[in-house]
Amino acid sequence: MSCSGDIASYDLRPLQAALIKGLLESVSDAHVNMINAQLLAKQRGLEIIEQKSTVSTAFTNLITLHVLSANGHVSSFAGKPGSGDEYVDVLSGTVMQGEPRIVKVGRYWTEFVPEGYILFCRNPDQPGMIGRVGTVLGKAKVNIRHMDVGPIVRTPHTGDEQRLRETALMIISVDDPIPGWALNEIGGAGDIFGLTLVKL
Repeated sequence: MSCSGDIASYDLRPLQAALIKGLLESVSDAHVNMINAQLLAKQRGLEIIEQKSTVSTAFTNLITLHVLSANGHVSSFAGKPGSGDEYVDVLSGTVMQGEPRIVKVGRYWTEFVPEGYILFCRNPDQPGMIGRVGTVLGKAKVNIRHMDVGPIVRTPHTGDEQRLRETALMIISVDDPIPGWALNEIGGAGDIFGLTLVKL
């Protein structure tokens, strides 16, 4: 875990415990809470490293969670094999206008509020992808509350072939669960992949 900005001058042990709790509660049979999170992490052989810097970068305060397993990766929502998206080992967050925001997922820059139903998927960084997903969700009568498409690098689209081969991360916050048939239809064409619906 790394922190930059004014937040680095505070005692971050409660934050660290909350992050560990979030990591473990979906994979541990034991009841995980803020009190026993550190102990359970130690029992599982997890090494927790904290880095601080009072120098801010792109954000006034930024918290970044780096997760690596023994083989150098952490399993996450599925990506296309060989694309570099099979694993997500970085998650960065900050606070904007009084709300928590996730600003980086893996190698993608983004911005969304981590709450409710959220659909993650990846696609070629090219026209037509947003419309395709939106059309299917409209047919399923699922309301889109927020959508963000995160590129690998925030630069203007030049239209060059290399950029067209890159992928983008589409993050869609919706009001209700997305039916299975709609998820299948979105991913059925093959160029939208790694679909994962989460409830936060």
